[in-house]
Amino acid sequence: MRLARSRLWPLLVVGAFLTPVLAAFGLAELLAKLSNPPPRAVSAPRAPAHPRRHEPAPDPLKALSIRIRNREIEEVAGLLETLRGARGKVTADASMRTISVVDRPGEIDRMALIVRELDESRGRDLKIWTFGGMSDPEGIARTLTELFMGADEPGVKISKIIPAEREALLIVVANEAGYSRIWRARPYGCPDRDTHRIRAIRVKNGDLHEIARLLGHVKSAEGEVVADEAWGGLRIRDLPNKVSGMVYIVEALDEYAASGEKGRFFQVRGFLADELMQMLGRAVAPVSGRHSVNGLDPACRVHADGSIGGRFRAVGPNDDKELFVVADDAGYAEITRLIVNGCFEYPSGRTSPASGLPSP
Repeated sequence: MRLARSRLWPLLVVGAFLTPVLAAFGLAELLAKLSNPPPRAVSAPRAPAHPRRHEPAPDPLKALSIRIRNREIEEVAGLLETLRGARGKVTADASMRTISVVDRPGEIDRMALIVRELDESRGRDLKIWTFGGMSDPEGIARTLTELFMGADEPGVKISKIIPAEREALLIVVANEAGYSRIWRARPYGCPDRDTHRIRAIRVKNGDLHEIARLLGHVKSAEGEVVADEAWGGLRIRDLPNKVSGMVYIVEALDEYAASGEKGRFFQVRGFLADELMQMLGRAVAPVSGRHSVNGLDPACRVHADGSIGGRFRAVGPNDDKELFVVADDAGYAEITRLIVNGCFEYPSGRTSPASGLPSP
């Protein structure tokens, strides 16, 4: 009996302890806590500060071989070089009279349709002519077709008038008299200096978006410069003098990029544009007078032969007294040195060293 009581004593103590615990938590909850301990806290992985962007895969390329029956192979291939996309390639085989084109499917279909129209008409005197800078190629083509197609004009043959909207082109199949007839009809209209013009120009070697950014500093407030990656070029819309200057800049920057150099573009405005253009246009400095080898201060003298160091290309000044210059590093440094040293004159005297710095 004494032994039984000694064994019951621990059970009574444990029971006395568990009674309030079970009452507080409930048996089921306590068993759940004992059998399933809470998991350890694990910090969630942080999202990267700059998540990687998944760009869509480029469109697959398509190949097409086109047999040319009536047009000159070189003419058609040259036109397709203008029309192809940025990833396209055009190869001509004169012996087989075929042109092979590799490009995106949409580009292939468009070029094939144009070539089919170009090659329909027979006649050895018919050639392919293009008019660039069309503000509304489709509307102009429709108007000229109504005016000239089927018209009985002695010696004039006009077979096709095809618009190319993206390139701002009008493509014409005609003989020389037909081409002259369309030219006399002024397909460009009669724009004055305040009428906007459009040019599309392909960028072959330079950075398309960097050139577009630079032209953003040149265009007028109403002008527009659009980079077309699919075509690999720029579409420029602005006043005539602005458009001509921007096209020149694109060509110069593209030329520098092709040679492995980086051209630096800047603008010069006002009287300084006339003065600098006179200096840049000289092959040899005069012996006496303004900008002469012997008549300038030492800080303003150019090289012994009168030329400015480095390479450069310049266009202007335009009606707004703007001169556009693209130069390599040496040419930029030399022109800047001449301006900083006040080597150009106002009509009434020398400039101050701080005036007229080129704006990059």
